[in-house]
Amino acid sequence: MITLEHIEKAYSYKSYRELIEKLMKEGKTTGENHSPEYLHYTELNIHRMNRWDKTAVISEEFSSEIKKINKKIYMVAITEAWCGDAANLVPIFEKIRLQNPDFLSLHLLLRDENPEIMNDHLTNGSRSIPKLIFLNENLEKLASWGPRPQPLMELIKEWKSQGLNYSQFSDKIQVWYSKDKSLSTQKEIVEILKSL
Repeated sequence: MITLEHIEKAYSYKSYRELIEKLMKEGKTTGENHSPEYLHYTELNIHRMNRWDKTAVISEEFSSEIKKINKKIYMVAITEAWCGDAANLVPIFEKIRLQNPDFLSLHLLLRDENPEIMNDHLTNGSRSIPKLIFLNENLEKLASWGPRPQPLMELIKEWKSQGLNYSQFSDKIQVWYSKDKSLSTQKEIVEILKSL
């Protein structure tokens, strides 16, 4: 269960980005694994987040729906700096929040520092991130989303059925995110927000 203590210790998008930059300067990333491979992923992800910060636009249709929300909703995202999906999605969560900051708030929790929350939000038994959890003003869970938009989940299932492993399709995932321009993510999250 997510408590007020979790909300208070969570990172804002700005402080999350600052944390990642600070850790990179120290030759680290979030979590326990500071291997060259994970540092490389984190460096790539900083570029991805920078790109989304500059280029992602919430469509007018979705923006108008988000602006209709008139009750407090906490959006709590479980993430890590080295996660490629998180780098493509967390900036979009922030852009959605910015459409209605009076009623939407975004709180970022690191997966490896919050195992009890992660273990309550597994995807097919795995600790896949990012996971976006929606809470009401009493911190009661309303819904959750993630770790990827549904069309991408289907594609990955298809690639796996063809015998491909993650390293063989990880580049395809990044191409998909670029082509989709975050519209699948926006659509799915706005559908959840409208239903709350």
